[in-house]
This record gives sequence, structure tokens and C-alpha cells, in this order.
Amino acid sequence: ATSACTLIPYSLRVDLMTSPLAVRSTQPKLSWQLKSSSLSSCKDQSMTAYRILVDDDIGYIEKGQGRRWDSGKVATNATYAIYGGPAISSLQRTFWTVIVWDQSGASYWLVNSTSPADMIGAWEAAPGTSVWQAAEWIQKYYASPPTAPCDFYKEWPVPLFRKDMTIPAGKIARARMYISGLGYYETYINGVRVGDSVLDPGLTSVNKTIIYSAYDIGDMIKPGQNTWGIMVGNGFFNPLPLTFWGHINLRLALFVGMPTVKAMIYVEYESGANFTVGTDDTWKVGSGPILRNNVYLGEIYDARIQSVLKGWNANGYNVTSWPQVVTNKQAPLGVMTPQTVPPIRVQDKYPAVSMHQSSPGVWVFDLGVNFAGWAKFSIPHTTQGQTLVMRYGETVYPNGTIDTTSSSAGQILYGNGGPCAPARAEQTDTVVMAGGALEEWQPTFTWHGFRYVEIVGLTAANNVSLSMVTGLQLHSDVDEIGKIQTSSSLFNGIHSMFVQTLKSNLFSIQSDCPHRERFGYGGDAMATDTSIMWTLDMEAFYTKRMHDYLDTAEIISTGEYLGMPETAPFVGIADAGMGSNSGPIGWGSMFAQLQAQLYAYTADPRLMHEMYPATKSWLSFLNQYAEAHNGWIDVGLGDWIAIDIAPTNLTSNIFYHYNIALMASIADIVIGAGSGDLYRHQADVLAKSITARFASSSGKYSSSGLQGAQAFALWHQIVPAPLFNASFAQLVAAVEAANNHVSVGLFGLRYMMDVLAAAGRTDLVLTMLNQTSYPSYGYMLAHNATTLWETWQGDDHTSYNHPMLGAVVGWFYEHLAGFSYDVPSRTLTVAPKALARGSIDWVDASYQHPYLGGFSSRWGWENDSWCINVTVPVNSRAQVVMRGGKVEYFSSGVYYTCDV
Repeated sequence: ATSACTLIPYSLRVDLMTSPLAVRSTQPKLSWQLKSSSLSSCKDQSMTAYRILVDDDIGYIEKGQGRRWDSGKVATNATYAIYGGPAISSLQRTFWTVIVWDQSGASYWLVNSTSPADMIGAWEAAPGTSVWQAAEWIQKYYASPPTAPCDFYKEWPVPLFRKDMTIPAGKIARARMYISGLGYYETYINGVRVGDSVLDPGLTSVNKTIIYSAYDIGDMIKPGQNTWGIMVGNGFFNPLPLTFWGHINLRLALFVGMPTVKAMIYVEYESGANFTVGTDDTWKVGSGPILRNNVYLGEIYDARIQSVLKGWNANGYNVTSWPQVVTNKQAPLGVMTPQTVPPIRVQDKYPAVSMHQSSPGVWVFDLGVNFAGWAKFSIPHTTQGQTLVMRYGETVYPNGTIDTTSSSAGQILYGNGGPCAPARAEQTDTVVMAGGALEEWQPTFTWHGFRYVEIVGLTAANNVSLSMVTGLQLHSDVDEIGKIQTSSSLFNGIHSMFVQTLKSNLFSIQSDCPHRERFGYGGDAMATDTSIMWTLDMEAFYTKRMHDYLDTAEIISTGEYLGMPETAPFVGIADAGMGSNSGPIGWGSMFAQLQAQLYAYTADPRLMHEMYPATKSWLSFLNQYAEAHNGWIDVGLGDWIAIDIAPTNLTSNIFYHYNIALMASIADIVIGAGSGDLYRHQADVLAKSITARFASSSGKYSSSGLQGAQAFALWHQIVPAPLFNASFAQLVAAVEAANNHVSVGLFGLRYMMDVLAAAGRTDLVLTMLNQTSYPSYGYMLAHNATTLWETWQGDDHTSYNHPMLGAVVGWFYEHLAGFSYDVPSRTLTVAPKALARGSIDWVDASYQHPYLGGFSSRWGWENDSWCINVTVPVNSRAQVVMRGGKVEYFSSGVYYTCDV
């Protein structure tokens, strides 16, 4: 490039990952982002073409050659392409780069770059089936494995798998480990832990799909003697037979077994030779210091055992007394699939902010915020055998005692958890100390949702202090791409609650709560996906979730067509479903809605193509049920947790209409324009029938014109044009009748806010959101909430860390900031709606879209003028709707303009 204004590609990714070590697809997506050498001074920069080079030798890439694939110069402004070269063979390492041309015809690639290493991407093909034959599923032999319910509550120490291995001599070019342990694992080479992720692998239906991770261990392994250690916990693969709500037993719904692991190491030498070693019956197995572990009830850990086991995973430890493993002949049948979702990691730390004794010897520590993860304990001056018992809760009683009611598993509170289950299924860890000047401990194979930690067993010698407890926040390491702040401290508090709640519930699935259930309900994602996608880069995460739902539907469905589950994986819950263990229609609707959301986010139709047969089958399932019930679907859970509940038969049939309408759009994309016309006709007929059945001449879609009923009908475009004004007026009247408070549930909330804003009544939404009395977000904040509650009122029997009322944050982005975008045209729209002076004085928002780039705006009042700063990324354009309605158009750059 000869111009001072340079277009620079960066963040090269393969199937949404940076230099992944195990890519299963033979046609991965190659993507990149663009930035300017000076966005503030360089205007109107765009990409007009790209050329991708792929080669197995980085040297050829550096010389501008791609022998494996050269795309040629492709005229487009799209910043991703599908690899079009020959299939990459198993374990092959491949390099790539992209050359881009700007609007002046200047090109930019690694030879122009000041950081050429950033301009070269790489990927490695996943090991093929034949390679995996080097590894078997192994486990510990149990002469009397648990069978009766009470057996599972006994001590079953975690198995420690160990292999002493000799790596052949030679100069190692690369070394990789591929591993999956069910339920969770940690692995070590020569006593050093491999990787920094925790609670691996991600949750799936393991009889369909098993996720494995790939690690670069080139710096950890050496020719000669090496030791490989693996510790495996229960996770969801070996759950306790707790009966949630007195009747749901995960062991009866999930594919289960005793802890097992399958792994292999592949070593490649500069000579071209290679060496592979995997899990087989030559491994040895011992018993670890974690005596019991369960994702709900916590861990029991004996540090005295760990002191004896020191070095178990390193060279020189004597394991002659350890027995051989056995190969798992009843191993899971699922396909070994490389991990594509960012793994779970420690993300933040929360030092204790206060402590008190709720009774003599019972210490309660406040971490200051509700979150999901671990507490790390640093206890000075311990004695051998000293036992500490830690309980975790979201709240405390007025007398300072910890309250575990909201966080106890499956609402097991009164001895309803089955034989030998604790009367109250609390999150509890127990640690037996080895004794020493300072002992530190944190869990390994469990996690908790909590703000408060109670410790019993501390003595005066331990010098009790705040520094002995630190919270460690865990969640899937998804990039945070959206930020928004406003002049309203209340709105900022709402946003903060949502983000904290969201992060508490991303543990390879999007869960409902991080303690009591931890299930992947479709309804929660259905209600909050817009808010979440404005906050985090969810493409990989939600793509995985689509496969989770497909796997689960195939497992549970017993008829001709696929019924969508209430949760994925299936845990035995099928409330108000339509047969075949299907869930309620509102929860199943997530399957089609998420496809539409991801397509809008990426303009990439491949997921829709892949899911198309299942999407058609799901709609056929709905049609079949409706045909057997006079054309209607009247069952469901409706607008869950609403205060004034809209009729379930209305909401379920509107969801039925929604699925048909989504199918029409999906068919147009997958098959071709016009292919969805028959579905559109079906949707139109159903909309008319819904209005005829439920609507009155005054526009009410329920006998009392409830907020939810009106919002459902209006948002889903059920209401015919002649009835729109009357129906909308009924919605406004319903809000005013509730004294300008919300009375809707998880779905109606989004629908109501969107409908009101779209029709010019942003002021009414702001009035509702500014409330601080029940029911409102302000009511939660006034009651010391740091995360969203499960219900508007909040009580001990419901969760205080539940994302499903989080639709408000999407509304903040789309109506307060006024953001929207269209990926194919690379157009950003900024059209704020809360512009009346005195309502909101300013809004500052930014969004780093993975394909459009980073855009931002800050609008506010300056004296008597309404002004806005807008940043438009390279290769995109923006249209800004000013306060007076005038539309201004901008190319890439930084702009400031006012509207008096």
C-alpha cells in the first residue's frame, strides 16, 4: 500500500477459532477483521477484494504462494470465505494468509505488515478415526460398583490415571494431546498441569456427541522418560440419584457411568517420523484425595491423602501397588468431536468484602456480588485433621445466618431427594487439612452459585480474616463485544445485573441458574438471545447449542417427526409438551429462532442448511399435533413467571404461528426465494384464525386485555391492520392499569418493550423501567441484588441468579443506543428513540461485530443541542437518524454532528 491510509487485516480465525489444533470440517470458515492505520483521519475505507493463500509450508506463505489453495482475487467486501482447497488430511498442519485490496486498488498483506506474524493463521486437521484407534476408554475396576441409590452417596475417590512412557529420541517438531474425560478431567505432563481451562469437557448428550480438547504440549514433553497423569471427576456423567422436586432423577435421563477417560498424545519429529501413545490397559490407576464430588452437593477433600500422593503425576513416584486399569467395554457411543466453544476458565476474582459470626464458631463471608464459580481458601496455621465445612448461599437471613434455600439442588429442602440424599441439598464443600503454616484449597470438579460462604471449623489459631476467602468467577471464555452506559444509574445497574447473571450461566450451555438446576432450558435462550448477542460473541456457543438440541431431539423423539426438548441435554423434564418427551412449544421455538438470529449475525447460511431437515421435521411435529387437536396447539407453559398470565392457549398458538413464519424465512434462504410461500400462507391463515378465536372488537386478545396477551399478538404481527390501533391502545391501557409497572413474563417482556418503542411510546417503557417498587428491576436493585432474579418478587424458593428476565438489555442497545445492522450490505444504523430531554441525558455504546468491525456512538445534550459522536469501522457504512428525523450517511471514520 502506498497510501498513508492503510487497510489492515487482523484476527485471522478458522471456524471461529484462532490457530485451532483440531478442526473437524473439511471446508472450514476462514475469517478476518479489518482495521485502519488511522480511522480518525482516514475516511471511506473499504475492502474491494481478497485473495487467500493456503499452504502446508509457512515458507511458501511468506513468499506469497498457496500451493494447497489459492482463491485468486475475489471481488467482494465480505470478510470471510469457505476454504475451497483439497481436504486436509488427519493431523496435518496448514498455514494461511489473506491479501486485501482497498477502494483505491492498493493491496495489503504480510510483506507490508509491521507485525507479519499476526498476518499468518494456521489450523490442524482433527485426528481421524484410524488415529483414535491408538486410544481406548479406560476406567478404574470396581469389584462392587454402586447400584442401589445409597451406594452413590458413599466415598468414591476420584481415580488417578498414570502412564510412564518413553518418548523416542529425535528432534520434536510438534506434540499434541487430545483428551476427553467423563464427567470432568484434569491432565498433567511430568507433574505440570496441561492447559488453564476447567470443568472440561463441555456438556453434551454423550451418547451422541463427546467433546475432546487438543493441547500443544511441545514445551512439556521431551525424548526419554515422561509421565502422563489424568484425574477424572463425575461431572454430569456420574450424577447422584437425587430426585429433583421429588421425582426427576438425572441418572434415569442422562447416559451415565463411572468416570472414564480417552486420550492420546501425538509426537511428530522434524525427520517426518511420528509416535503415538494413548490410553489403554497398560495404564495404572490410584485413588485421589477428592473423596466425593458432585456438581450440586460439592466436594469432600482430604489434604492428608494429597500429601502422601505428592508427585503422583511426575517421574519417580512409586506406583507398583497401583492396579491396572480396565478398558471401558460399555463406553459411550457418541462421536468424538473437537471442542469449538471457548472453554470455561477463571475470569475474575472477588475478595471478601465483609465477614461476621452468625453464631459462635460459624463465620460468614460476603464476596460482595452473586456469581458462579469457586471460593479459594487460604487458611493459616492449620492442624492435621482439622475439618472445615463450607456452605454457599445467595442471601443471608436477617440474623446473619446463611440462607441456602434458593440454591439447594432441585428444591430438595425437606427430605424429598430420595434414599440417602441429604434432607437439604445444599452446596457444601468439606476439607480435611494436612496441617501447616498455610494451606490453600479450591474445588476442582464442582462449582457453586453464591455470594456468601459459611465456614465451620475455624479456630482462633487460624487468625480469621477477610483475606482467607477469595471468589473465583468461572464461565465459558466468550469474548465480550458490547458495552453500554447511560446517564441513568438505575439503567446501568440493570445492565450490570444482566451481564453478571449471563456470565454466571455460561458453562458450555446457557443455563437457567448456576446452582439449583443448571439445565439448558430453551425458554431462557429464547427470551434473552438478543440481549446476549449484543453483549457477547455467541456464534460458536450458539452453534454448539443448536447441535445440542438436535442431538437431544433425536434421542427423545419416538414418532415420525422430531419433537424439541425443554432442555438440552434431556434431563427428564417435559412440562406441557406434545408427546415424545418434547417440551413446551415456547421452549422448542428456540430451535428455529436461534438459526434466524445467527443468520442475521453472520449472513452465513450453512447452519440453516445443516439444520434444515430437523427444522422441517419439528414443524411437521407441530402440524401433526395441531391436526389431531382441531388445528390448535393449546398446551404449553405460556408467558412463564408473568404476574398477570396471558392465556396459554393464546400464547402457544402464537408460538405455533411463529415457527411457521420462521420456517418460511428459512426455506427462502436454504432452498431459494419463494420457497417459503406455502409456509407464509399457512401462517397467514393461522393468524386470522387466532384473531377470530381470541380477539374482541375492542382489540383485546384476552378477556381483560392483559399486557402479555396484547404484546404477544402485536409483536408477532397477528393483529390485522384495521385492529392494530385498538389493540395497541389496549396494551397501553394495560400498562397504565398496572400503575406503569410490568406484569409480563420472560417472553412478553421483550415483546411489550419492542412494540411500545416501535409505535412511538418509548416514554412508557422508560417509565416502567424507572420504577423502584414491585414489580420492577429497580425493586431488585433496592433489595441489594447484583444479579437478576428468577421472578419479579424474589423469594427463597426461587433463584436470585436467573437470566430469563434479561430482554431489557437488548432493548437498551436497540432503542436507547438505537443500534441495528445488516451484514450483507455492511450497513450500521444508529436511530436512538429516547430523545426527549430529561428522560435520558446521554447514552454511550460500542459493539465489536466480528464481521462488520467495531462501531460506537455517544449521544447526549450539549446546552440546547442534541449531539452524537459516531465511529464507523472500515469496510462498513452507517446511517444515523438524528433527533429531528433527518438521516445522515457516513462512510468509515469518526464523526461528530448536532441537531438543534
